Amino acid sequence: QDQRKQADGVVGNLVTEINAATIEIAKLNARIGAEPTPGADSDARDQRQGLINKLADLVGVQVFEDSKGQMQVTLDSGAAVLVSGITAYRLKATPDPLLGNFYRVDLDLGSMTVDITASVKEGAMGASLDLRDTLLPGFQQKLDELASGIGTQVNALHNPGFGLVDLIHRDFFTGLPAGVPGAANGIRVNTALTGDPRLVAAANVSGAVGNNETARAISKLYDSGSFGATVSSLTSSIGSKAQEYKNRVTSDENLMVALQNQHDRISGVDLDEEATQMMAFQRGYQASARFISVINQLTDQLVNQFGR
Repeated sequence: QDQRKQADGVVGNLVTEINAATIEIAKLNARIGAEPTPGADSDARDQRQGLINKLADLVGVQVFEDSKGQMQVTLDSGAAVLVSGITAYRLKATPDPLLGNFYRVDLDLGSMTVDITASVKEGAMGASLDLRDTLLPGFQQKLDELASGIGTQVNALHNPGFGLVDLIHRDFFTGLPAGVPGAANGIRVNTALTGDPRLVAAANVSGAVGNNETARAISKLYDSGSFGATVSSLTSSIGSKAQEYKNRVTSDENLMVALQNQHDRISGVDLDEEATQMMAFQRGYQASARFISVINQLTDQLVNQFGR
């Protein structure tokens, strides 16, 4: 639950970062749209591209440039418009009781808000929402099932048993909800037993000296009730997921490097290539200047010899 709260806090922080970026993109769109000559304000375009790259990291976007050179920015899923021309549409992080008071992500359209939480799949926000709403709850459900099974089966054996000082039948575990959800968070050892361990019902026959059959039956639940297998499966599942995401990170990083290299080859500046081209232009200029000098000399000679 603490991990889900941390992921939820990240969602709230990302909403603030995304809004700051979209507002600035809209301002740069206005600046670019007012260019006297298309493409004149290269600084504004560079700033805007940097902000769009940041948005792609934060939330995942699709970008379209209109005839005025202004960028239209939507979620990668296409479910919401973040920037349209000079207008930025803000996101809102709203605590939602249906989500356990975790943040719902809304798109503020002025006259109305639209819940886009389920549409955010990419970027840091998509990862945080998936962690908070899917991955961790899946592990929580397995823990709840484990706690519910342990509590129910231990109580079923302990309740009819006998302790050392009285014959009142008690549950060993309390706090179990009626259903499975919440069992891991609610399960507690009965405070009557922690206050007086003589009340633990270890025997299955009242007053039988040395009888510990109930305690022995409870101890066998770990194997016979498949609890050990459940713990192993849960641990293995967490480890597998961790490795899966590590592999995906490595794969995505390699892909990103390849795409960046391709982008740089197309739009970047190769200093060696630029130096070679500069030398070629310089030689061309020198040759042209020399040609003009020779023509001037020949012209002077012709004028001097035949112009008289």
